[in-house]
Amino acid sequence: MLQYAAQGACQALEDAVVLGALLDCGPEAVPERLARYADARRQRTAGTQLVAREMGTQVYHPTGDSAVARNAMLSALSQTELHDKVAWLHGMRLEPLAAHA
Repeated sequence: MLQYAAQGACQALEDAVVLGALLDCGPEAVPERLARYADARRQRTAGTQLVAREMGTQVYHPTGDSAVARNAMLSALSQTELHDKVAWLHGMRLEPLAAHA
């Protein structure tokens, strides 16, 4: 996980929560539960990794015209709009895990 979205530790904590929910089982069920874990986490962690990569190139380290475009895009957002763009990063919901348990 790249550092730009500050999600490395957050994703590790989410992994722990998901593993804790799924591994409340006997040893015979562990391989199947680990497969469920991978399915449950794949989309969120891939999206988080992509956002971190894009933040590095498009928000933190652009130059020239890219930096001007970044400044214009960010200054056009209200606080609420900026919050809404990243809210999914900071609001994992455990309810969907019920389908995986």
